[in-house]
Amino acid sequence: NLSIARKLLIAFGALVLTSVMVGTVNRAQLAFIEVGNAETVHTYEVMRTVRRLAAAKEDQETGLRGYMLTADAKFLEPYHEGQKSFDTNYAHLLELVADNPAQQARLREIKAASENWNVEFAVPTIAGIKDPATREATRAAMTEGGGKSRMDAIRTKVDEVQDAERDLLESRRSGLNNAFSTANIATIAGAVGSLAIAIVAGLSLAGAIARPIRRMTDQMGLLAGGDKTIHIDGLDRTDEVGGMARALEVFRQNAIRADEMAAEQAREQEAKLHRTQVIEGLIARFDSEVSAVLGSVAG
Repeated sequence: NLSIARKLLIAFGALVLTSVMVGTVNRAQLAFIEVGNAETVHTYEVMRTVRRLAAAKEDQETGLRGYMLTADAKFLEPYHEGQKSFDTNYAHLLELVADNPAQQARLREIKAASENWNVEFAVPTIAGIKDPATREATRAAMTEGGGKSRMDAIRTKVDEVQDAERDLLESRRSGLNNAFSTANIATIAGAVGSLAIAIVAGLSLAGAIARPIRRMTDQMGLLAGGDKTIHIDGLDRTDEVGGMARALEVFRQNAIRADEMAAEQAREQEAKLHRTQVIEGLIARFDSEVSAVLGSVAG
């Protein structure tokens, strides 16, 4: 009983709604994936900078060891360059993990351990090697492992920072996989749903519009051919097809009345012709009788 416009609106509206739902889900997942990718890039940047930080400290250690063995000041160049690199990468790391208090706390521990290594081990070692009088004693003290234990503490904290970033990567990887899976499911479900809606809508519209109009076209042809005994389908429908059926029924009734009027007119015409023939016959007989009387009178 819905109008054709509403039938079409419902059919196409269902398809559009399905497409919008699929597009909304996919857009949300794509946005999540974009954020996840950006965060992943950020995490790799943190891990790369942490490796540079650790490498800078190792350069300091290597330079200090070379200076201890040779007492040549040129071996301190890696030590000084390593300190500069350490400070630069440390400042950059603080910016990168500004939204991660736990990582900031680990970095501060690394910084404190580095300062401890500098103050408690590196600076005294450099001073002791520089003075020939204390050089051998300093070398002997360095072999006791005081510097190694401090560097191991720094490496341990560096590993903690790296492990925390790896955990973040794993968590994001799981989230990204879920997002990809959701997007794929939404796309497949939307395609299947759209196909099902299209099939149902096509069959429904064919049954509700196409077939009734085709039957009505056939009935119009029969009516145009003079068959007025046909039964018009769809008279009880309230949509446009029902309006067309009722209009066609009016044409059929009008044609029937027109035939009845034509038949009535034909009967009236035949009656008039019969009366005319009767009158002409009477007139002819009257003329004949008058002529006979006149002939007799003349005789």
